[in-house]
Amino acid sequence: MVSFRHRTDRRIALLKDVELLTGCTTSELRRIASLTTESTRPAGETLARQDEPGSEMLIFVEGTALASRRGCCSVVLESPQCFVELALLDGGRRTATITAETDLHLLVLSRREFKSLYSSFPSVAHRILLEFADRLRRADELRDRMVVAGTRPVRPHLDPGRPPADMPHLWEALVS
Repeated sequence: MVSFRHRTDRRIALLKDVELLTGCTTSELRRIASLTTESTRPAGETLARQDEPGSEMLIFVEGTALASRRGCCSVVLESPQCFVELALLDGGRRTATITAETDLHLLVLSRREFKSLYSSFPSVAHRILLEFADRLRRADELRDRMVVAGTRPVRPHLDPGRPPADMPHLWEALVS
């Protein structure tokens, strides 16, 4: 029992530093900590592949990973940060490929565990939905600025081998 409690307390301390979870109560953090699984991944390993089914939230405790779409337009994900994407909510395809740039220490929350969390603590799900709304709003604003500037909106699916020059900015708005 002492070992489990120590592990949970350590996870709570790690979770407090994650921006998305900073407003969580101790009770919410304790629940999240109890649901997560610790994992280590070596540098170079692919954690998630774009267009494959997604089923987990990754919380970076130590290390750095690279998020990319269609093989380009990378964004750095560092600890303490989490990677939550629409696939966790709707069971759809992943929107990015995530590759470990350094050795990683992660806390992982599966879709099933996430559903359990938001059933118990809707306020946590609300925070995540607000984060998605903010990302969508920033992407929308960027698209509007591109239209005003006379730049065509990005359509990476038309030519995935040669993405438009504007794509890194749009991708960064979506994931940061």
